Amino acid sequence: HVKGTLLSLHGEKQTDGTILYIKASELKSGSAITVESLDKLTSGTLMDLSTTTVDGSTEGLVRLTATALTTGVGMKINTNGLTSGKALHISSGDGTTLNSEEHLLHVQGNSQTNGNMVDISATAMATGNILKLTGGTGLTSGRLMHLETLATAIGTGAVFDITANNVTTGRIVRV
Repeated sequence: HVKGTLLSLHGEKQTDGTILYIKASELKSGSAITVESLDKLTSGTLMDLSTTTVDGSTEGLVRLTATALTTGVGMKINTNGLTSGKALHISSGDGTTLNSEEHLLHVQGNSQTNGNMVDISATAMATGNILKLTGGTGLTSGRLMHLETLATAIGTGAVFDITANNVTTGRIVRV
């Protein structure tokens, strides 16, 4: 029992199955789970998930499955009042053992034939960077950015395309 805990579930000896199961098959509006904190939270977290497992599942330690979703949004982070900090922070900490073919962020859409795999929109941006890649002084055989395609015949598209039709002054590319 942790001090200040209102609900505590213990399943230390359970080796299979589910510790907490919530079924909301007929839910049409609202939330199956709502966690709300007002303006007092300064050093804690609304949700803290941790594990000491070494060999995680390829399905992910945390998983959102919505395979029937055809329109809408699968997950949304809204931080419209953020003035400093980060809306999403992925960190390897002080880790130095990531294999050369592995990733901190992996977006996979191998079966997709249309659309955009990553779309960054910042139409009101006046100063700053929409995408910033920063490398350190230790880069010796890698790349700061690597574009690769297996295409053999590109018709009206391009491997790398810069469209800046409305620029009348200034630079389009600076090296």
